[in-house]
Amino acid sequence: MKSKNDKIGFPPGVAPQLLIKSYEKFEKLAKSREDSKDTRTIIPSRSAQKDLKDKTAAEVLSSEAIPSPSASKSHTNTSTLSSHMPDLPSQKSTPPSFASVSPERVSVKEISSKSEEKTGDKEQNQAKFQENPESHNGAIRDGYCWAQTINDCDLRIQVPPTVTKGKQVNISIRKKHIKASYTDEQNQSVTLVDSDLPWEINTEESMWSLVPKECIHINVEKVKERWWEHMFLDEPKINTREIEASIPMDQLDADSQSVVDQLMYDEQQKKLGLPTSKEKKMQETLQKAWNAKGSPFEGTPYDPSLLNVSGGNNP
Repeated sequence: MKSKNDKIGFPPGVAPQLLIKSYEKFEKLAKSREDSKDTRTIIPSRSAQKDLKDKTAAEVLSSEAIPSPSASKSHTNTSTLSSHMPDLPSQKSTPPSFASVSPERVSVKEISSKSEEKTGDKEQNQAKFQENPESHNGAIRDGYCWAQTINDCDLRIQVPPTVTKGKQVNISIRKKHIKASYTDEQNQSVTLVDSDLPWEINTEESMWSLVPKECIHINVEKVKERWWEHMFLDEPKINTREIEASIPMDQLDADSQSVVDQLMYDEQQKKLGLPTSKEKKMQETLQKAWNAKGSPFEGTPYDPSLLNVSGGNNP
């Protein structure tokens, strides 16, 4: 902002604060992953909250979660981001492209058309999407692709080679709607995406950046933790049973992490031939009842071999 009356832009000092906040956020995630590198586990998200207690530790898998950082922050006072967003510096290495699912570069439209040719083989299509990190757990559509974790979505919208600066791009991010457009060589506005989202997003935590000549990268944070079947309501749904529906250990709440830790402990105890946490608790209860008043064993040394604690009906 050049003056207090400007409607668009960052007040003095706000932009550096946003960058520092974003950096600290992902620095904390990176440190958390490093600290739990040897013990990180994931659990199927569909049962993470409801069926977690019924799962065995054998169903707990190891994984690494890689967040998708973005380079700039959405405006905090308005849901519409204008061309005042600063340009990202060019990198010497080739910028990531959502148009590739293999070492060979393929256009988004070509991938989309190939997918449409196999409308009866959705599983195979999803397998192709899973191979590409930029459509992992998501899909590749005509002109854009998207990927997701349980907490956020990464949307990459293809732009022509003439789009090289942020001021050529206009992005609007609302709770359930995203619109992206650019200004062409004739100074005409060209809409790339203008569609509704299936679920609400946190606009204040959503960010976008421009990869010159390649794509507009938009990272949106979900309001609720859930797996999306599509990025936009007007596109085909994916089969969420075919995606890697898992949650990193450090993203679980304290109660869920405690249950997972207990499952891992019990599995280790079983392998060593030692009692599980449930069996230990039962033994402690029986030991207290052994010398209780009125017990037939009152006054005698505790002998667990005289008791059947395997769940049978006979003492």
